[in-house]
Amino acid sequence: MRCSPLPLLVLACALPWTALAAEVGVAPATRKLLPDTAFPCETAAQLLAAKGEWEGFQIAVRDPGGLAAVDVELSDLTGPDGAVIAAAEARLYREFFLDVTNASDFGVSLHERVEGLYSDPLIPFDDPYGDGEVGAPFDLEPGELGVVWVDLHVPHDAEPGDYTGTATVLVDGVADTELPVTLRVWAFEIPAERTIGTAFGHSDSGVRKFHGGTGAEAEDGYDDIVDRYYLALHEHRIDPTTV
Repeated sequence: MRCSPLPLLVLACALPWTALAAEVGVAPATRKLLPDTAFPCETAAQLLAAKGEWEGFQIAVRDPGGLAAVDVELSDLTGPDGAVIAAAEARLYREFFLDVTNASDFGVSLHERVEGLYSDPLIPFDDPYGDGEVGAPFDLEPGELGVVWVDLHVPHDAEPGDYTGTATVLVDGVADTELPVTLRVWAFEIPAERTIGTAFGHSDSGVRKFHGGTGAEAEDGYDDIVDRYYLALHEHRIDPTTV
């Protein structure tokens, strides 16, 4: 994971803008959004990436009266001399909140994990194993926090320069809020290989069990699921401890 000294998002809290109904905000990929943390006031996403890199941001949505059929659509990003990074290069996920009932501080100060709701699984908007929708559209109860993770891939052959587009939040099939998205593609490429050692816990049997299997090695229908986990790790240049 690359850390940049520059902010990934435009802090646009002071800029005037209008939302038709829902409260909508943008947050960087590095911020953990929880029901009891401050709602993000940024309203535009600004990404910096090399060719071949993935960069993400989050869209938070809530409304005191609740919302039906919340969805997000990302436009193509247009860049220099008519260059286009297609919307299909992005993957959108709903962040699912788990109810943690046991605190786990592990003796690490300032990083205590108290009981409460924490976002952990990412549910893809589109079913990766079929043609249906999985993660969106989704409903929100009054005051409930909904968070969408946008993971954007910059193609290896992308033209360097500045790109612009939009992320549109829809409620019940109607466009509610349009968020500007800008991307600066640097004029160098990151190769499709891991160059920094990491230690990310991973269990093949755990994946199978999580998706409804028994965890057995030769269980039918689960090889593709496990392979997709390894693909996602490789795409984001993460080494699982099992490899």
